[in-house]
Amino acid sequence: MENIKFCFPGKVVVITGAAAGLGRAMALQFAKAGANVAICDLKEELATETAKLCEAEGVKAKFYKLNITDEEMAASVKDAILADFGTVDILVNNAGVTTAPGKMGPPMANIDIADWKRLIGINLIGTVTVTKAFAPIFKEKKQGKIVNISSQTAYNVTVSMPHYCASKLAIVSYTQSCSVELGKYNVNVNAVCPGYIYTPIYHGAGDELISKFPALLGDCKSEEEVVTKLAAVSTSLGRPEKPEDIAYCVLFLASDAASEITGNAVIVDSGGVRR
Repeated sequence: MENIKFCFPGKVVVITGAAAGLGRAMALQFAKAGANVAICDLKEELATETAKLCEAEGVKAKFYKLNITDEEMAASVKDAILADFGTVDILVNNAGVTTAPGKMGPPMANIDIADWKRLIGINLIGTVTVTKAFAPIFKEKKQGKIVNISSQTAYNVTVSMPHYCASKLAIVSYTQSCSVELGKYNVNVNAVCPGYIYTPIYHGAGDELISKFPALLGDCKSEEEVVTKLAAVSTSLGRPEKPEDIAYCVLFLASDAASEITGNAVIVDSGGVRR
């Protein structure tokens, strides 16, 4: 897929959860396309490494420590980014968490209310908090792109993670609401729904996934193999996605080529949901 090219010279993109996984892939692809990148995360060492990888592409990149659920911290980080970069053109709300080990269903009683609050609080409220901080920039400029990362589980629900599925569907609904409010300011707001991709978010979940799907995953030899096989088995293409596949979709939605696309959720899952 090296023939896919996007150009964002001089643009400033803010990406949450950019220390590793999907967020790092997005940051690197934006940097390769000429964008300056603000790396927001709690993992300082990994995020600093991401920033250095982006700088190696000849752009400006900087790490900002951010807890996306902290409203005051989000506002402070926004001010710091404006001071360092001068503006923001694109916001990617990527940061999120999945089910904690030992917190999968069924039965639903396995999942305590604290874990429901954790997933809803980080995945949904975190997205809302960061958007609230940065949206005024786009309103004032009357221009901007916001891409929220949801999941194909928003539509293809699983009884093992009802709280995760609910949090990701809520992001789609919030995306649609934002697109209506911000449309009159020439701001596009979309969501991307990735399939299962092996990233650090799944660390520690391998054994539990095997216990939930023993016939399918019982012969897997590694955690990466578990997630990869689970991702591929029910898709039309019979293969999992790579982080770069999600990044390409995000860059498209942030580009001028997608100027008339807003309020939508694009599913990138090798044909798992077929919607």
